[in-house]
Amino acid sequence: MTETRRWLAARRAELLRRDLATALLGGVALVLAALAMGVGLSRIGAFRYAPGLLVVAWAAALIPIWLAARWYRRRRTGAAPERLAQHVERHAPLREGSVLGPAEENQRGGSPGLAALADARTRAWLGDHGEPTLRSMRRRSTRGVGLGVLGVAVGGLLLGVAGPRASGSGDFWHPVGLLARGLGPVTVTADREEVRPGERVRVQIAAPGRASATLFVRAPGEPWAALPVRLDSAGRGGHVLGPLEADQFVRATSGRRQSDTLRIRVSRAAFLADLQLLARYPDYLELPDEPLSAGPDPIALPVGTRIETSGRASVGLSAARWQSDAAAVGLRAAGPEFAGTLVVSRTARWTLDLVP
Repeated sequence: MTETRRWLAARRAELLRRDLATALLGGVALVLAALAMGVGLSRIGAFRYAPGLLVVAWAAALIPIWLAARWYRRRRTGAAPERLAQHVERHAPLREGSVLGPAEENQRGGSPGLAALADARTRAWLGDHGEPTLRSMRRRSTRGVGLGVLGVAVGGLLLGVAGPRASGSGDFWHPVGLLARGLGPVTVTADREEVRPGERVRVQIAAPGRASATLFVRAPGEPWAALPVRLDSAGRGGHVLGPLEADQFVRATSGRRQSDTLRIRVSRAAFLADLQLLARYPDYLELPDEPLSAGPDPIALPVGTRIETSGRASVGLSAARWQSDAAAVGLRAAGPEFAGTLVVSRTARWTLDLVP
C-alpha cells in the first residue's frame, strides 16, 4: 500500500466511524418513532378492528434497520480511497489523477522509482494541505451524528408519550398472540336456548382479538336483521333479544369470520286442543257406538266396552296414557296427536295423562 493510500484510508476510517454512528442513531430514532405509532394505534384499538394493520406497524418498526444498513453501505462505498482522492483533487484544486494515481492499489506499469517519488511528494502535500479539502465531508458527517442524537431524543419522547406500558398497548407487544386469536373462530351462545313466550334471552358473542362484531337475527320466514355489537378487550360482547314470541335464528360475523347458526326456541303453551271418546259396546248388547264426554261425573258402562280415544295437543308429545289408581293404559303418540283404546273391566277413575 502506498503512503498516499494509507493517508486516505486513515481519513476514510474516521469518516466511516461517524457515518456508522449516524446510521445507528438514525435507525434507532426511526424505530422508536415507529414503535410509538404502533403503541398509539394499539391503545385506540385499531388492531382489533383491522388485525392486518399490526403487520404493517411491525414492518414499519423493522424497515428502518434495513434502511440504516443500506445507507451505511452506500456511504462506505462513497468513502473509498479512490473517491476521497478524487474529492481532494476537485477541492484543492489539483490536476486530475495527481492524487488518484499514487492512491491506486494496483499501480500501473512504469518506473518504480518515479512512482515512489510521486507517492512521496503527494503524501507530503496531503500532510500539509489535505485536511482542509475534507472539511466539508467532516462537517456533513458531524451534522449527521447530531441529527441522529436529536432523532433518538424525539423518538424516545414520542414513545414515552404513547405509553408503552399503559393499558391497551399489549396488542402491539404481543403480535403473535393477537393474530392467533384473530384467526380463531367466532362463537355465539345464549343463556337459554328455549324460553317461554314474552321472555328475553341474552346472546353472547366471542371473537378473540377483535373489537366489534355483527349479530344477525331472524325469525322463521323473515330476512336477517344486522345488529352491531361492540366487544370488550377480551373480544366478548352481548345483546339482549326479546320479548320473544317466535323462534329466533342468530349468528355472528367479525371480519371474515362467521359463527354457526344458533336456534332459540320459544315454547308454546301446552294444552289439550281436541279430545274424542267413542264407546264401542260389546257385540252381545247389539248397541250402536256412542260418543262420550270426559268430566267429573261418573259414566255407567258395561264391562267389555272399548273406549276409542283420539285427540291432539298444542305441543308435540313424548307419551300419552290413561292412568288410574291401579293401572295405566298406554296410547300411541305421534307428534301432537295421540290415539288408543281403553277397555272397561271394573269401576275406576281414569285420568288422561299427556307428556310434552
